[in-house]
Amino acid sequence: MLAERVKPPQWGARKLLVLLQRSMPEVELPCESTVNNILKKHGKVTPRKKNRRRIINKYPVFDPQAPNLVWSADFKGKFRMGNWEYCNPLTIADSYSRYLFAIHGLEYCRAEDCKPIFEKVFREHGMAEQMHTDNGPPFGSPISLRRMTSLAVWFMDLGVTPVYSDPGQPQQNGRHERMHKDLKAQATRPPGRGWRSQQKKFEEFRKEYNEVRPHEALVMKTPNEVHKESKREYPRRVEEWVYPA
Repeated sequence: MLAERVKPPQWGARKLLVLLQRSMPEVELPCESTVNNILKKHGKVTPRKKNRRRIINKYPVFDPQAPNLVWSADFKGKFRMGNWEYCNPLTIADSYSRYLFAIHGLEYCRAEDCKPIFEKVFREHGMAEQMHTDNGPPFGSPISLRRMTSLAVWFMDLGVTPVYSDPGQPQQNGRHERMHKDLKAQATRPPGRGWRSQQKKFEEFRKEYNEVRPHEALVMKTPNEVHKESKREYPRRVEEWVYPA
């Protein structure tokens, strides 16, 4: 068996049994699983890589009927500024009123860089019931338990439930993606010369988006006219999780 296995092409146990049966019809050959064990024992089989856990699509519907039920957050996608440095804009918005709470350019898409931005928004505008994001870092991880990341656990500590779009389904957060299209056209073409000028462009876009531009989905009202501040205040102290004995 081992001699046949080293001959090209290197076939598996099933084909080896057929070849051996042809050359040695008088010999009683073992079963396929035994041949596999022999090949494996002598290091003639390369183990297959285990498939990573995949997320099963659940087709969630995110259509809140009032402000502050669902907020959405995402990174628009990095681009180079005039100084040739990359900028990753973090955007946070209310899914019902389209009110844009923040656009903040970050150097890296990391939880420790995002937290201060979310904390500032929570302190100024209150908090939502749910935070809707995609599955990419730092919001979610397709190989972790329930897609949890350290940032998602922090949301849960504050009483905000993280919810996710299905993988590869950006249309499930179409409102946010549509805003990103306008943001890209108005605030990144051309980009700012550096961090300060680029952030100024973001703030100008945010002000126009919230207070000037009428939205068809809001019956031609502005997000500022529709949005109401959340009554859920940012907690001064995060309570520790306590589990029964």
